[in-house]
This record gives sequence, C-alpha cells and structure tokens, in this order.
Amino acid sequence: MTMIRRMEDRQMTSLRQVLMISAEMVKKSMILIAVRLLQVRPVPQVLQLVLVPLVVLLQVPVRVLVLLSNHRKKKILKRVRTKRSQSLNHRR
Repeated sequence: MTMIRRMEDRQMTSLRQVLMISAEMVKKSMILIAVRLLQVRPVPQVLQLVLVPLVVLLQVPVRVLVLLSNHRKKKILKRVRTKRSQSLNHRR
C-alpha cells in the first residue's frame, strides 16, 4: 500500500508542476511550448483530457491539438478540424 501511495504522491506533484507550467505558458500565449513540455513529461490521461478542450477553447491551430492527440482522441480532433474549416469558409 505504501508503495502505491508514494507513486500516487509523486504523480500528483509532477501533475501540479505540469499544470502550473502549462498555466504560465497559456498566460504568455506560448501554448505550443506548453504542449511540448507536456509531451516530455509523463502526463496522466486526465490532464490530457482537460488540456485538449482548453486548447480548443483558445482557438489554437489544429496542429497543436494533433500533438496532444492519441488514437482515441483522433475522432474528436477530426470533428474539430472540420468545424474549424467550415467556419473559415463561412467568413469568406
């Protein structure tokens, strides 16, 4: 039990660090770098699931989303991409 506890604690501290770093990056609108940082560190799935909609909300180019994506999220990302292109076409 103590081993699992320790591992969880370690995960939580790194998660907090990652969240803080990414929040700072988002503030400075350096989201690409934030995403790269998140790729380098072992990021729990939960955090990725939180980050993807966050990046979508911030209207970041789609390639950033693709960096965050894994096989499960590809469908969602495709949907996002098509919506984005449609909205761009309407503006013209």
